Amino acid sequence: MKKYKLKAILATSILLISSLVPATIGTVQTVNAEKSAVKTIKKSSVKNPKGVSSLKIDNSKWNYNSDDDVYWQVGINYSTKPADTKYESMGIYVPGKYMTAKKNSDGTTYTAKASTSKKVNGYTS
Repeated sequence: MKKYKLKAILATSILLISSLVPATIGTVQTVNAEKSAVKTIKKSSVKNPKGVSSLKIDNSKWNYNSDDDVYWQVGINYSTKPADTKYESMGIYVPGKYMTAKKNSDGTTYTAKASTSKKVNGYTS
């Protein structure tokens, strides 16, 4: 294989991979077979795709397992257009020591927020 063809294949692969990764704020280097360029992306030019605002975690719907000291939520959608919500959802489990929470009036769920100052075994939240 000629050097030029290999460069073109590599550049195409890099461009395909980079198109799957959301834009990063800062300096990005773009590579193609002909040349490379440096482009700065400003925060004001980065926009979320349509429907992303619906992918937020509801902080008032945390469950708590006191035996294991863990707050959890399951069934959280990570896609704006899931093919099957039964399979295209995730669960989040957070050690209780990393959360600040208050029991809701329903008696079963909690309104919780991650505490950025808590440390457990040298790890911070």
